[in-house]
Amino acid sequence: MAHSGTSRRPVPGVTCGLAPDVKKMKHRRCQIVLTLAVLTWSFTPGCRELDDPVGPPILLYAADGLEWRVMLPLIRDGKLPTFAALIEQGTCGSLATLSPTSSPIIWTSVATGKTMDKHGITGFIYRTPDKPDEVNLFTNADRKTKAVWNILTDDGRTVSVIGWWMTFPVEPVSGLMVAQTNSVDQAQTAYGENIWKGSLRKGVPGQVYPPDRQAEMIDILEQCDNELPSLTQQIFGTFSYQQSPLLQRLWENCLWAFRADATYLRIANRLVAGPERPELLAVYMGGTDVVGHRFWRYRYPNLYEHPPTGEEIEDYGRIIEGYYAYCDRSLGELLKTYGTEVTVIVCSDHGMFAINRARRYDPNDIPANVNSGGHPLAPPGVIIMAGPRVNHTPLPGPVESLSPRDIPLLCSVYDIAPTILALMDIPVGEDMDGRPVRRAIEPSWIRKHPIRTVATHDTDEWLATRPHVDRESPDKKMRLDQLRSLGYID
Repeated sequence: MAHSGTSRRPVPGVTCGLAPDVKKMKHRRCQIVLTLAVLTWSFTPGCRELDDPVGPPILLYAADGLEWRVMLPLIRDGKLPTFAALIEQGTCGSLATLSPTSSPIIWTSVATGKTMDKHGITGFIYRTPDKPDEVNLFTNADRKTKAVWNILTDDGRTVSVIGWWMTFPVEPVSGLMVAQTNSVDQAQTAYGENIWKGSLRKGVPGQVYPPDRQAEMIDILEQCDNELPSLTQQIFGTFSYQQSPLLQRLWENCLWAFRADATYLRIANRLVAGPERPELLAVYMGGTDVVGHRFWRYRYPNLYEHPPTGEEIEDYGRIIEGYYAYCDRSLGELLKTYGTEVTVIVCSDHGMFAINRARRYDPNDIPANVNSGGHPLAPPGVIIMAGPRVNHTPLPGPVESLSPRDIPLLCSVYDIAPTILALMDIPVGEDMDGRPVRRAIEPSWIRKHPIRTVATHDTDEWLATRPHVDRESPDKKMRLDQLRSLGYID
């Protein structure tokens, strides 16, 4: 049966920073036209074939670590036009997240609508009783409940998943799946320099479904690898001063993320430009989180007892801003490639704030002590929804005038998968811990397609098909070193 009303039961394990509620206002009919250097795109909320259960596609744009306190000043300065337009015409808010803010846990909860106790991914690593000193990496084989891509595949919908956490080894979907895996062979160093992750790697099976497309994806990887120097110059410009040993280390520890994101975006654009455009495309961007970890001190030097020099701030104080603008521009390019109406969901797994504020930042220190941005207190993430079937929810004022305190709490990370199912007229699992975000969905859609539920989408037959991999994979040591370089594990 459908859930009635808007009341919600407490959500296990969710923490959030509460913001003042905005006054409910009558939904108004409106049209959005984004005109950017890379984008001309329009939609009319509530107008397009709301009785069609297939309807326009959904783009789930996952930007790790996206933070409202960074976004709003950039929107005010006109540097994030795509995000600004989506906010003005759709529904947005803070996204309650989990503690600890562990990416594998949170992104798997986003994809399943369930707690880690149910989906089985409880962190980056685990140990077994028989080998307590041995560290093992969680993989897709450890997930024990269906993700939204499994549910859509079962329902005959097309879905493609690009770069999502915990998708290696890949599994069959009604579209394309490109897993997040280690990328290239690396030299081991004492402090985690040159550690890359999150993209494709030559010679490792199980990274792409269907497998006969892996060579095509590797070709895209190599193109992006060759273009990485020019890409970083386009995003950040040129640097005027010589890098210190610390800055050299921080910069090199970001390159794997820039390379991975460029690869995922190129694959996503190729998908939506061709005849295989999926009904749901989920694409993951990790660079926003990585530059936040590395360069928060350069963006907000006054928060630290030992701030960077003026020259360092001049060169690296623009890194975070530059990458947020790149993500905004990349989203605009995807929308332009769609060339039609599309429902957009932008989300992050958590926010970010200053850490290690009293440190002197020794370049030879451990990774956790040279990061200046972090999320140990589970700051809420970002959620933005716009497009057909999305309700317009006015904010207290123009987005250019808002502060983070004006951004209301909208939902939790558990609610994204159920909301996608509701937008596609697919029953929501009663065993999910999240619920569809009703106030973000066009009321006429819900009237024509009441939210339905089913006890569970999981079956014994599906569980029996779960992939099994050798836990001693050739990527294991590199992956662990990369996690240490981010300060996620000791």
